[in-house]
Amino acid sequence: MKETKDFIEKDVIDYASNILSQKNRKRKYVDPRNFLINILRYKFYWTEEQISLLFKMHRTSVTHCKDNAYHLQNDISYINNTIDVREKFPSYITDFNNKNRKEKDDFVRKRSVTMQLNKQEFDKLSHYKNTIRISTMGGAARVFIFSNINKII
Repeated sequence: MKETKDFIEKDVIDYASNILSQKNRKRKYVDPRNFLINILRYKFYWTEEQISLLFKMHRTSVTHCKDNAYHLQNDISYINNTIDVREKFPSYITDFNNKNRKEKDDFVRKRSVTMQLNKQEFDKLSHYKNTIRISTMGGAARVFIFSNINKII
């Protein structure tokens, strides 16, 4: 069994600056960079702006790629592309279900549902929204659905 070594923030910054500083869209560079972005964001609580400055990329790109280490953790090509960086930082495990996280909402994935309503249905939902003092139609639909779903299930 491998001995796991803990690492510090400076190790990640140095690795990112020296090894992955070049701009490139090849997966063999993008995947390790995304892994490091995930570490900086969720282990060391860097902001997306700080990460974007380090990697010389736009903040919206950081928003997109910060969770790839979690979503692609079972992908074969991702595993192959991140072998070196995972060996360099072995004690880091992407864990989005840790209850002790500071920013729990960042780890909850929400899925959207699209509905088509005719005018009468829309007006009824709008009246319901105003009655329960919810600001959005989607929020009103969610409250209505989940307040009544327990009666069915």
